[in-house]
Amino acid sequence: MKKGIISTIIILVCITSCKPDSEYLDSGLVIHHFNKGDFEHKINLKGKKKTGNDLLVPRRIKILNEQTLLVVEKKADTLIHVLNRMDYSCVKHIGISGPGPNEIEYPYKFLSKGFDSNEFWYLGVGREKVLNKFDVSSSTVYPGSQIQLRDSLFLMMDFDFSSDTSILGTYADGMTKYYEYSLNNRKLNVWGSWEGMVDYDWPPNVISSLFNGAVTANKSKTKFVLASTKIDYLEIFDKTQGTSIGLRGPINEFPNVTVDHSMSYPMLMELGYDNKYGYSNVVVGNEYIYALYSGYTRYEVDIIKEKAFDKLLVFTLSGDPIKYVHLDQQLVDFDIDEENDLVYGLTYDGNPNVIVYKL
Repeated sequence: MKKGIISTIIILVCITSCKPDSEYLDSGLVIHHFNKGDFEHKINLKGKKKTGNDLLVPRRIKILNEQTLLVVEKKADTLIHVLNRMDYSCVKHIGISGPGPNEIEYPYKFLSKGFDSNEFWYLGVGREKVLNKFDVSSSTVYPGSQIQLRDSLFLMMDFDFSSDTSILGTYADGMTKYYEYSLNNRKLNVWGSWEGMVDYDWPPNVISSLFNGAVTANKSKTKFVLASTKIDYLEIFDKTQGTSIGLRGPINEFPNVTVDHSMSYPMLMELGYDNKYGYSNVVVGNEYIYALYSGYTRYEVDIIKEKAFDKLLVFTLSGDPIKYVHLDQQLVDFDIDEENDLVYGLTYDGNPNVIVYKL
């Protein structure tokens, strides 16, 4: 075989086997592009769907402890169902729906603080943003305490606890990406920039709106992951180092969006229903990052309602693709029992309920 042919073969092998392309932004952020072929393991999982409880429109799920599972309804008089993890029966209902004191106007998300006992925090949104602290061992259906997020805290788009007295997440405006505030509204730290994230001269609030999504921390509050909903983008933020790693994929298509100025304030406007959803939620474990991905269009999810999120993508804490898991059911949310390799999800179908997968 000629030397030139051998060199060509070596080059081709290198191209097909090397890691995906990466972008290096002026802000210092490195964005690694990936696709399904970059995952070491590709598996299909069949889950065991539960029945026998009174869930109607479940939208959020969280493991509280070894005995208890929490499920939040989209619309109900009492929003939070406390389930027994052994038989998935409903133990009690807590969290009164409403705009009044000690009520939750609209359920939004669990925060990862206190998930090692009977206590947990839940964020309600509406005319106000309110953190609600519950204790499932208490006899009351109301939160034991509430913290109203005012002023700068109200402008936090999504966040998680960064300590017992502070939160960290993305902000509604400005070029800075991550903000950390104390719960008494004192700015503690800022990191990162939206600069260079898009190839358009968009206002900062439009860029942050495009990349908006769930922000979740690990238990030690050292790693925070942003999982964008409108675009297939994940970002791993290391609080101890103050650095981030971006992950674009697995489809890596820029959505068909533009900026709307009709309200005298620039806003992100989506054009049509061909845009594909990115990530619903993310769990940051002790060893891995678990992200629930869609890849289906807004038409499939929002109009004909036959699709939702059915791919679980697993990465190392440094962003290396490990597992591409295709689930047999469409989900709206999930949580991970990393110690026992269990996935708890909420199905998106005519009879939604809890479903459990063994990883």
